[in-house]
Amino acid sequence: MFSINTAHVIGVSGAAFGEPNCIRFSFAASMETLEEGVKRIKAALEALK
Repeated sequence: MFSINTAHVIGVSGAAFGEPNCIRFSFAASMETLEEGVKRIKAALEALK
């Protein structure tokens, strides 16, 4: 699971959909909310470097 504590975004394993090496995110939100989520994920991933 992607860390909700770092990015305040959650992703779940794609295993239930036949893709165990993938992360699934819901995109049932406004474009503004999606763009903010992507920014948060990017910042959290960059912090891992």
